[in-house]
This record gives sequence, structure tokens and C-alpha cells, in this order.
Amino acid sequence: IIKQPMPASFHDWLMSARLRAGYSFGHALIYATGGIAWGNFDLSIADSFGSSRASDTLFGYVVGGGLEMKIAPNWSARVEGLYYGFGESDFRIGGGTVPVDAHTTTIRAGLTYHFN
Repeated sequence: IIKQPMPASFHDWLMSARLRAGYSFGHALIYATGGIAWGNFDLSIADSFGSSRASDTLFGYVVGGGLEMKIAPNWSARVEGLYYGFGESDFRIGGGTVPVDAHTTTIRAGLTYHFN
């Protein structure tokens, strides 16, 4: 019997709807971001009797921050870190349930073209 929350691995997809606010100086913008998130998590357990797998879509929050910089007249580049928290959830696996602490952290880089 598992009593402590287990980590779950991110599987298939992760999405968010976020707002961001920041401070611009020169050609740079430093910002904080946050909003709602949802994603698919996968849990696999193996023991002497075999293995079991469960997957579930979870809803939670996302917070983070980043830096965006104008690198050419219509181009900007950015880097940001995001923490996705989904809290503790019970996955139905095998003949019972397993508590899972579902979260993940990402670091992303992006390039944006501005049509103005």
C-alpha cells in the first residue's frame, strides 16, 4: 500500500491560458506570468505481480517569469521558466487508488515576429 504521494510523469500534452505583466526597459521586457493549466499525466507501477498503468487529465495552475528582448525591427526572442502545479490527485490503478503529487517545471525559448 502506497501512503505517500508519488511523482507522476508528464505524458502527451500540457496546456495553459496565462496573463503576463512586466516592466520594459530599452528593448527588453522582464515579466511575471500566471494562469490556469491542464495536462495529461501518466503513472506506471511495477511489482512482482506485474505492472499497471493509469493516465488522467488534471487541472491546476501555472506561474513563472521570463525575459523578452527585441532583436531586430520586427523580431523578439524570449526565455521563460514555468511551474505547473496540479496538486495531489488519486489515480485508479490496479485494484485501488494511488495518491499522486502532479507537477512539472519547464524552461522555454521562443522567437516572435511582430506584424506592426
